[in-house]
Amino acid sequence: MLVDKRVYLASQSPRRRELLKQIGVSYEVLPLRSAPGRSDVIEVPSPGEIASDFARRMASEKATSGWRAVEGRKLLGYPVLGADTVVEIDDHILGKPNGRAEAADMLRLLSGRSHWVHTAVAVQQYAKQELRLSSSLVTFASLQEDELQRYLD
Repeated sequence: MLVDKRVYLASQSPRRRELLKQIGVSYEVLPLRSAPGRSDVIEVPSPGEIASDFARRMASEKATSGWRAVEGRKLLGYPVLGADTVVEIDDHILGKPNGRAEAADMLRLLSGRSHWVHTAVAVQQYAKQELRLSSSLVTFASLQEDELQRYLD
């Protein structure tokens, strides 16, 4: 699908931009929130949805919404890349922290323990979408409070 190595990125993530640069893929950030007639992808797990399925669904919805924006704006038909990463611990999904205190609580929860990180990537061009999931078991080092604070800084 990525014959000419150019994509629209349906993400504001600096990390995703950095990864695309590392592998030599040219991209243009597709600002979805401003697309006329588009309702934002709501990043909330459905009741009973497991973390890996949630990551897949979010990546797919972002790619689909991005493709709709490409068609609606009559942009060149480059593929749209949508991605999502979900952290899972004790069969619970950790969302994005709302502020420093919540981020600190999450780091304390992860400290010295293993958790799953699920990253899904979807690429859509016209009616075709391809989706892949990578799941990794990550063991976090035990963080002392001063280390935790430096990490947050």
